[in-house]
Amino acid sequence: FVASGGVTTVADVTAMRALGMSGAIIGKAIYEGTISEAQLRIALAA
Repeated sequence: FVASGGVTTVADVTAMRALGMSGAIIGKAIYEGTISEAQLRIALAA
């Protein structure tokens, strides 16, 4: 499954991962600066 809509923080991404989601659409969050690539890399490496 891929999460889309409402994914606006790194906590949202890690929660989706814990639920078994294989991906998340986070374009707007990156564009607006709510999530950075560096934050995602750190969170997803854990």
